[in-house]
Amino acid sequence: MKRSFVLTFISTVALFASKIAAQEDGKKKIEQEMQQFNQQYNADFEDFKRRREQEIRKLQQEYQDYYNNMLGLKRYYEEKKDTAAAKTVSGIIDYEQKVSAASGKILQETEKVNVTPQTLQTKYGKSADSPTEYKVKTQEKNVDVPTPSTPEKPAISENTTPATTAETTLKPLSNEIYLVPSQTPLPKEQAKITSPFGYRLHPILKIPKMHTGIDFGSSLNTPVYAAANGKVILVDQNSTYGNYLVLEHSNGYTSVYAHLAKILVTKGDIITFGSLIGYSGNTGRSTAPHLHYEVRLNGTPVDPKGYLNHYR
Repeated sequence: MKRSFVLTFISTVALFASKIAAQEDGKKKIEQEMQQFNQQYNADFEDFKRRREQEIRKLQQEYQDYYNNMLGLKRYYEEKKDTAAAKTVSGIIDYEQKVSAASGKILQETEKVNVTPQTLQTKYGKSADSPTEYKVKTQEKNVDVPTPSTPEKPAISENTTPATTAETTLKPLSNEIYLVPSQTPLPKEQAKITSPFGYRLHPILKIPKMHTGIDFGSSLNTPVYAAANGKVILVDQNSTYGNYLVLEHSNGYTSVYAHLAKILVTKGDIITFGSLIGYSGNTGRSTAPHLHYEVRLNGTPVDPKGYLNHYR
């Protein structure tokens, strides 16, 4: 009986040892699989990061080329004594300089750029894909807008005290946390994109021109909301883009809101996600009431459509 007990004990110990060994083998297998997963994840992330950096560099170069084209086009119109067209392009250049500077980007001006409407048509014509993979699109109605005699001043609210309603109150941000712009800046029923990001036929100049944002075909005085927590770094008016403002967010992101009928914030205000910041309008050179909306990364315009993840 004593011998039987010893054998039973030995077999129990052996079984327990085998289970421990199996657990150790299973643990090693899991560790190996996790190590392989981490290696693959890191490789995939580095590949994504590398492709993203290449895309950003490409966008930066395209934006610089676009700016240089506008400088050359201004000289062309000035030489041709086309005052109205030269003034429109001057407004575009002024807008790009101020918005880029507010975002911390300095645009490089070339000494001389030979650009004509014909060269732009050849490079970005209806049959050619633009660098941003959009084709030039004509609008259903081409309506010329009269050149305003003087630039319009921003219609900024005289009431500097924030309203008490939830959607208009400007709340201080703890630790100044600025998030990436993802809030659609208009109510959902007014958030139909009528003109995408990329090269298109300019509705006033009637030439291919880079569209640095997207247009929402909203009605007049539609509420415009902040796309993310941020800080107002620029409030200005422009003969081409009308009344506009720029919000600074996190990680080099900024958002721009143009052609506004009324602006409810001032430079330096801290704005919370979804706060009411103004109303859409038809200021500047615009064919109809709408909101021109941009997302910029370190001053370079990127397609805002990919950031529209949230609707009111």
